[in-house]
Formats: sequence, structure tokens, C-alpha cells
Amino acid sequence: MTKTERKLLGKLVNALRRSSPSQWEWLKESIADYGYQSYYDAEDYYREGAEKRINLLPEATKKELIREWKSVSRLIKLQTDEEILSQWALVVADEIKSRAFAAQR
Repeated sequence: MTKTERKLLGKLVNALRRSSPSQWEWLKESIADYGYQSYYDAEDYYREGAEKRINLLPEATKKELIREWKSVSRLIKLQTDEEILSQWALVVADEIKSRAFAAQR
């Protein structure tokens, strides 16, 4: 995550990561059992939670996220603001997965 992304989403990532200790442990156990994978069943909880929390963000923050997405050259070209916000949920889930991976070391 970039500095701007961390500023906009850092609290959300931390709160979501701490929202369920059992999910966090399951994710870490999945990483320990299977190594680093592109997807774990355990991360669905975080993706779904991120979507809900992003939708509850103030409109100004959502607009900043959309602006930030558009300001960087991306492999994925998204057309609508809703698609962009949904993609941020995947970024949040991936950040949590990265933290779980780092916690295994």
C-alpha cells in the first residue's frame, strides 16, 4: 500500500484485522499450512468486511480512494466508481493477508 492508501485505509485495515481474533488465527494457520497462496478461504471474511466498511466511509473519503485509484497506472481498468471501491476491498484483504504472512515469520 502506498502512503496515501495507508492514510485513507490504515484504520480500516487495523480495525478489520482485529475484529475477529479467530479469523486472524485461521488465516495465519492457513498460511502456515499451505505457504503463501494467492487466495485462502479465510480471507473471504476480510474481503466482505472491507466491502461493508468501505461503503460506510464518508463520501469525501470514497472520492479520495477513487481519485487515488485513477492516479496510478493499474493493470486492471475499472469503469465505475462502484467497481473501484469494490477493488479497494480486495486491496484491504490482501494487506491483511500480507500482515498475517509477516506474523508467521
